[in-house]
Amino acid sequence: MIDTAIQIRNLLDSLCDLCSKYPYLKNEYLLSLDRLRQKLNQPCVLAIAGRVKAGKSSFLNALLGEDLAKVGDTETTATINYFIGGKPQDPKHPIKVVWESGNETYVDKSFMDSLQGRDEETLRRAQGIKWLEYYIDNPILREITLVDTPGTDAIVGDDSNAHEDVTREYFQLRCKHSRQTDECTSNADAVIYLVGPVPTKSGLTFLSEFQSATGSSSAINSIGILSKVDVDMTLLLKRKEQAQYIADGLKDQLNTVVPVSASIYNAVRENKTRFNEWKKIMSDIPKEAFEYLMSSEECYYEDDGEVLEALYDNTKKTPVSLADRKALRGNLIWSVFRTIAYSLYQHEKTDDAILELEDVAGINNAWNILNNIFFRRAKSIRCYNVIVGLEKILYDLLHRNLRIMHDKCFLLPKAEAYISCCKDTNVRNLLHDAIQQLVLSSKNVEDIEKVIVEMQQKIETMHIQLEHDDRNFSMLHNLEKEKSLFQQDEYEELCVLFGLYEGILPQDISARQSYWNYMANCAANKNLQDIAEYAVETYGEILNKNEYEF
Repeated sequence: MIDTAIQIRNLLDSLCDLCSKYPYLKNEYLLSLDRLRQKLNQPCVLAIAGRVKAGKSSFLNALLGEDLAKVGDTETTATINYFIGGKPQDPKHPIKVVWESGNETYVDKSFMDSLQGRDEETLRRAQGIKWLEYYIDNPILREITLVDTPGTDAIVGDDSNAHEDVTREYFQLRCKHSRQTDECTSNADAVIYLVGPVPTKSGLTFLSEFQSATGSSSAINSIGILSKVDVDMTLLLKRKEQAQYIADGLKDQLNTVVPVSASIYNAVRENKTRFNEWKKIMSDIPKEAFEYLMSSEECYYEDDGEVLEALYDNTKKTPVSLADRKALRGNLIWSVFRTIAYSLYQHEKTDDAILELEDVAGINNAWNILNNIFFRRAKSIRCYNVIVGLEKILYDLLHRNLRIMHDKCFLLPKAEAYISCCKDTNVRNLLHDAIQQLVLSSKNVEDIEKVIVEMQQKIETMHIQLEHDDRNFSMLHNLEKEKSLFQQDEYEELCVLFGLYEGILPQDISARQSYWNYMANCAANKNLQDIAEYAVETYGEILNKNEYEF
């Protein structure tokens, strides 16, 4: 897909250079070509939506690798916030406020952070804002625009702000945000719906929470995030099973569901250089003592000498002091520290513990899904739309402007005959200049026609590739939904075959083609049948290509 975009960009540049040489082409086509270039370079849009306190801001910060969205215990997002790549004009005021009145002002980050809570003043100020645009020179945002939306289904009316004015302001703002969120998610290339921990950790409860959060979402561009999986040990151990249960129950609304802990991701990113030191300290703690200390936050801060001596009895090891335990934990949330400690304690190698913690964090997995399924598809669609626009320009050039130039060239014999019998010197000079222009135009027409025909041939090849990519994307989408129907080695084989990631296909292509043909004939599931049939077709293309090259 990157190669296709580069090829299209090169074609646009070449056509711009060509049109720039001729005023009659420059004035008519350069603006249209520039618009196509902007469309091709347009970043993908990722909208983040979900329930209040689901951890949207923490997740967004983890995606960006920067603490840009304010995190707190209260509802922190009172506005629609766009995070856009690029250097701000004024680094001290990088945020543009688009007001309902139509005015635009630039503010600092403290203004965005102040739009938090449900007090009357904050709600009324947020009511007058359409959205905020935060301009950041962040490498991720060069390709993606992130949209942080306010949480849904907040509870209004605690003891401090339950009066009528606040409630009215709040629900007016909520109605506006509901409309804006619908617009953001419907226009986004990908949508992430977050649901945080719920009182009952059953899959059924999580399923109902996701159904409420996702509304009328579509699996075409939406994935679910089961966030804060570290807060409960049972959920942590069963996170993948819970995620699969929810994904199975919401196949029409979500492409997949990913368990995530943004807090663990950030903690690993910030502290992994110290993990060897942490592991050395923890390795000296006997298993019984370690289990006791990690059983609760209160037990971790145990300072009773007799209890500690009993835990270390017959080990000839000195208990880790309370001061050292406090220093080891630092400011980490208890559930995050507990998860990291268990992983470091149970693995012989620190690197293995880090790999396990990154798997628990789930951020890399979420990125892979976004990039390989949604953003690649979005870029493919952009490429296709730009190619269609480019084809229209080439057709217009070939069949209208160049035809006019051809017609002018047909006047050349008549002009030459007239100049031979013209006695007026000034007229003769004018006609002579006109003839020279016609001769030049005749040569230009031939050169331009040749370039256009070559471009059309390249575009036809790209059309075929994009249509092939589109079919691959469709099959990968089905494959992800029906992953449970395949063995792991079958799933990985199809991912490579359909271009999800790089890998090595089996050596015996004919045997694999026969196998998937058998699977297609035996499949009771329609999606499984379609996937198997496409595998047969794709392996057939590989065999034909190998035979042709041989």
